Amino acid sequence: MVHRTQHLVSSLRDAISQGQYVAGQLLPSERELCSREGVSRTTVRRAIQQLVDEGVVYRVPGSGTYVGRPRPQLAEASQQHATIGLILPSLSNPYFGELATAIERECTRAGYQLLIGQSNLSGCSEAPYLARYAENPAVQGVITIASDYAVPVDSYAQLTQIGKPFLFVVRQADMLSADSVATDHVGGARALMHHLFGLGHRRIAYIGQARARAPRHFVGYCEALREAGIAEDPALQVHGQEEQGGDLGQRGVETLLARGVPFTAIFAQIDTVAIGVLRGLRAAGLRVPGDVSVVGFDNIPSAEHLDPPLTTVDHTVSEIGRLAVLFLQDRMLGRYTGPARHVIIQPRLVLRASSGAASVQS
Repeated sequence: MVHRTQHLVSSLRDAISQGQYVAGQLLPSERELCSREGVSRTTVRRAIQQLVDEGVVYRVPGSGTYVGRPRPQLAEASQQHATIGLILPSLSNPYFGELATAIERECTRAGYQLLIGQSNLSGCSEAPYLARYAENPAVQGVITIASDYAVPVDSYAQLTQIGKPFLFVVRQADMLSADSVATDHVGGARALMHHLFGLGHRRIAYIGQARARAPRHFVGYCEALREAGIAEDPALQVHGQEEQGGDLGQRGVETLLARGVPFTAIFAQIDTVAIGVLRGLRAAGLRVPGDVSVVGFDNIPSAEHLDPPLTTVDHTVSEIGRLAVLFLQDRMLGRYTGPARHVIIQPRLVLRASSGAASVQS
C-alpha cells in the first residue's frame, strides 16, 4: 500500500513539474485516478494528502484538487462562499423569475450562494457566462436551461474538463450528457388541448415564438390534433419572429383576425403571450370565453388575477428547484458519479374562467 501511494505521489509530482498540470489547474478526480492508475481510492487519497502537506496541490471543498498554493482570499472564498452558477433566458419573464427564486431558496438551504446570468436562450449569450463560471473557483456547479438555438458544446466541455458538474432544468440538451430536471411540455400541451376538445372546440389557434426547433408546446398541440382526428391548419398558427410575450399575443390575434379564419379557442405558448392575446381579443370586441376561449402555459403568479383568470399549466417550480440543487450537489460532493439522471416532472392542469364551451362557429 505504501509503495503504491509513493508511486502515485511521484507520478503526479513529475506530471506537475513537467507542465502536464499547471498552477491553478484541476487534477483528475479521485475516481479517474483510481481507474487510470489501477489503485484504490484510499491510495489516491493518501497520495493527494501527501501532496497537499507538501504544498504542491490544494483542495477546494466540493470542487476538487488544484495545482499550486491557494491565494488566502481565494481559499477563504471557496470555503465560505461556495457558489452555484445559474443561467436563465430572462428574468423579465415571471416564470423564470419564479424558477430563480425556487433555486435560490434551495441553494440557501444547502449553504450555497447563487450567481445568475441571462442568456435570452442564445448560445452566443450563454457561452460567456459558462466561461466565467468555469474560471471562477468559487463556482462549484452550474444550472442552466438548454438553448433552442446553437448550444455552446465547447463551453460545456470546458466545465467537464475542469471537473465542474452542470445540470439542465426545464428541458434537456439532447447533444450533451448531463443530469436534467425537465417539464413534460408535450404532455402538458396535450392536456390543455384535450380540455378544449372536451368543451367542444375544434378550431383551435396557436400563437407562439418561432424557434430553430419546434417548441415542445407546439409539438403537443399538433399531437393532440392528430389524436382527435383534426387536420392541422397552418392558417390557425402564428409563429412570431421578433415579438415577445404580450406583443406577440396581441399581434397574433390581429394576424388571425386579418386572415379571416374562424376559431373558437387560442392556445398561447406561454402565459405572457396569453396576456397579449386577452388584450388583443378585448380590443377586437370579442368576449373571453364567450366568443373565444384562451389557455396558456406556466401558471405565472399573475395568471389567476387576469380578467378572466387564465386556464394554464403549472410546472411545480418548487420541485424543479429542489431536485436541481439536490442532483447538482450530489455531483459536486461526489455522492453520485454514475450515468446522467433525467427526471421529467408531470405538469398540472389549472382550470380557470378563461376557457368555456365552444361558440356556435365551431
